[in-house]
Amino acid sequence: MTAWVQTVDDSLCQGEFLRECSIPAGQPEQMHEEPSVEEELVAGLIVLTHSCDLANSPLPEYVSLCSLQTLEEFRAYQPQSNTKWNNFLNSLAKGQVQGLRLLPPLNNDFESKDHFMIADYRTIFSLKYNELLSHALDLGARPKLASPYLEYFSQGLGAYFSRVGLSPDLPRWP
Repeated sequence: MTAWVQTVDDSLCQGEFLRECSIPAGQPEQMHEEPSVEEELVAGLIVLTHSCDLANSPLPEYVSLCSLQTLEEFRAYQPQSNTKWNNFLNSLAKGQVQGLRLLPPLNNDFESKDHFMIADYRTIFSLKYNELLSHALDLGARPKLASPYLEYFSQGLGAYFSRVGLSPDLPRWP
């Protein structure tokens, strides 16, 4: 099954992977001001904003995205033993790691475990639609999640942000 397809559309859609996105590191001093850019971060990001919001008028001023990394890239920041790493991966594959979602490799090679991708919903970026679209068009052909992986990705985002917290004083039974 093909998890990623190439798109050259002149619009953005949910599940589209954009390489080398520039993320301003500064924060606005007041609401509605441009951030003061002290330095820029560059990262691979995947679009979170729903496709219907990106296709219908009025177009959004900002697009929500999160980081998308290979397991190999993600592991570089995880000081864990091999046993702990493997336990983490098994939990991740079962969807049991809050805020992270395991996605297939961009090259659709399911045998290459190090190239599986991790979407990190814990850090959301909002980038200007026009600038992001311009960057996407400069990239040319870009990977986009195909069904049912797109729905799986979207479901993970919904599950992370729509969690219901129950009171800790619920009774326990033996």
